[in-house]
Amino acid sequence: GKRRDRRGREVFDANDAATAAEIVAYYERGIERFRRSGRVTCFFRAEYKCARGAAGECSWHTIVSHDLKMTRVRCAKVVAVSSDVVVPSARDPLVPVHERVGFAPVNALPGAIAVGSHRNFVVLGAGKTGCDAIVELLSRGVDRSRIQWVISRDVWYFVRDEMYRNGNSFANTGRFMRCFLEETSVEDTFLAIEKLGFLARLDPDGAFPGVCKAPIVSLKEVEALRTVKNRVRLGRVLSIEADRVILERGILEFSASDTLFVDCMAEGFYGYGNFSEEFRVFEPGRINLGPLFIVNNPSFSSAMVAYVESNFFATSVEEELKKKNSVFFLLKGRYGLGTPATLLGGFYAQMKTVNALMSLHPRCIRFLLSSRTNPDSLNNRGGSVLSLLWAMFGPLQLDKKGKQFLKKIDDGGFSDIDHHFGVGRPIPTPKKSFLYLGIGVSVVAAVVGILCTSRQTASGSIRK
Repeated sequence: GKRRDRRGREVFDANDAATAAEIVAYYERGIERFRRSGRVTCFFRAEYKCARGAAGECSWHTIVSHDLKMTRVRCAKVVAVSSDVVVPSARDPLVPVHERVGFAPVNALPGAIAVGSHRNFVVLGAGKTGCDAIVELLSRGVDRSRIQWVISRDVWYFVRDEMYRNGNSFANTGRFMRCFLEETSVEDTFLAIEKLGFLARLDPDGAFPGVCKAPIVSLKEVEALRTVKNRVRLGRVLSIEADRVILERGILEFSASDTLFVDCMAEGFYGYGNFSEEFRVFEPGRINLGPLFIVNNPSFSSAMVAYVESNFFATSVEEELKKKNSVFFLLKGRYGLGTPATLLGGFYAQMKTVNALMSLHPRCIRFLLSSRTNPDSLNNRGGSVLSLLWAMFGPLQLDKKGKQFLKKIDDGGFSDIDHHFGVGRPIPTPKKSFLYLGIGVSVVAAVVGILCTSRQTASGSIRK
């Protein structure tokens, strides 16, 4: 982070978006720090393979480098990424594309514009990547009449300006949560949040968007996106032929000689919601990273997994795994599809996860309030415990609002939600000897899960 307080501590800044070079440099410093410890060996452009024994366990772990050199290792525990997040530049096109057609991932767009060999651009996808492509084209002087935008499904966008209006995040959280409590359907909840300015869509008076994967844009970007009027809403692209695009509900013709297709398509919830009912974070000899336990914040979600791994113990492996997995409430299967209801389910699961963590390990309050990956930590906010407590128990009543929201989901308070998102099980409780230790402190941590929910939502897109 570039912003620091007078004591030199990093301060969360919604507009502090890193460049590609800064991201690479950050990881280079991290890798070098690991290497200097003498305990870490890094293998890039390599593939991991597991040789399984008769009982299905991994008996050998093999790393195959890009030059086909093999390194065989034994290890007590494997930490693996289970989410299937693949960006367009790292995969083949999702649909058949004719060999004469110009087709490129969004990463290649600046270079393509600079070369100037294409007069027309067709952007495929309306998520955050698609928005970035449109904004990039407009900012580089491409006439909006030369842009076609293929939108298979309309999307809800979070508006950064309102999320961080006057930096008054506690007040904004109260306004946000009030919509959850006052409305009785998912659709009415989203329309109420839209009226507050937290949400936006391309057509304010159009059909209700059925997709919410929480892309965040600025109000200026929303206005720019709305100037592109050549929008194609004929369903998903099925194939791209030499001179026409075959869609679910129609055909789009184009000139291959001067048209570039910009690939911004995605499958599912970017790999963060494709988990089966059998998925577990902790397995014998293995930790599975990837799921979002904090809304749209994979970094803090993984940090919580690391905290549980290093602080939860039991007398047997089975009991330890059971205790660790009981902390996490994860939307699986049909509940994690990136719909508007998924956002409500995400907050519901997030609050229960933080409650469970504090219930089972009250000392985690220090971790929750100081973790660099938590945008609502005291260090990132530049705030104090007193301001936090005032927001929770003062006029804003964020503690009360959080509990009311949980109860509303549990009681079926939304007319278009007839389930508990697959995570309706009770929050685990500690042994009686630890119960009183957690009273008070656990209340504080439970609300950390909901404080500035808008901050959490935004961080997934802007802290790149």
